[in-house]
Amino acid sequence: MLLSEYFRKIPSFKGKIRLAEFLFRNKLNQRKETQFTGDYNISYSTPNSVEVIAKQLFVNGIYERDTIEAITELLAENDIFFDVGANLGAVTLPVAKLTGAKVYSFDASSHILHFLQKNVANNDLQVTITHAAVCDVNDDELKFYEEKLKHGGSALSPSYTKDFILVPTITLDKFCVDNMIDEIQLLKIDVQGFEHKVILGAENLLEQKKIKNIILEFESWVEVEADAAIGTSQKLLLQSGYNLYTLAGDKIPNILTTGSHMIWARPN
Repeated sequence: MLLSEYFRKIPSFKGKIRLAEFLFRNKLNQRKETQFTGDYNISYSTPNSVEVIAKQLFVNGIYERDTIEAITELLAENDIFFDVGANLGAVTLPVAKLTGAKVYSFDASSHILHFLQKNVANNDLQVTITHAAVCDVNDDELKFYEEKLKHGGSALSPSYTKDFILVPTITLDKFCVDNMIDEIQLLKIDVQGFEHKVILGAENLLEQKKIKNIILEFESWVEVEADAAIGTSQKLLLQSGYNLYTLAGDKIPNILTTGSHMIWARPN
């Protein structure tokens, strides 16, 4: 067994990634393409090993384990799973491999799209990949600010870089009509504060309760960067008749306004 595999078995502790950066300095903090194998024998190719996504995958074998476990528990074979903000496939790959769900992955970054496609192909997975900004308008073009080093920060707002590309837009309502998708078992959204735009573009799906579960990231500061009132995404879901829960299933009594949290929403 490789030293990195032994290291992964050590429970998380403060400073684990920093220690890994020292022990595996030939792999981590490299500004070049990096390949390694994570949990479930999933192979990853990352643009670099500076970005936190690559570091977590290398050090822990999986990215945001609690989120992956919550998603896989909610999906069965042939269920529909949408990964909006898929990045290089840190969620897409284990979900596709472990559940047998029909996976649709969306990302606006042209730079990261190559790695998403490569990772899906290298793991021999069936995933439908769409290069677009999922939002509240169709057939438009938006500026997408593409951070190539710390690619997890790429977004529709210039939080990390002023370099941008123009990307096509699509709403989930239109995508589902065009692809004859009647129901989404689980929708995961992680789009750097623009989650509310994705929700607005799924108005019909939400009204008809055709999205059975939604897992989205809330970070107060990125909603500010996205020029949205803090808690906007949560308010929209509540208005659409969804309740909010933690990943553990505990009901969230009030809209969250600080910190960073993963939120699970499902119809009343």
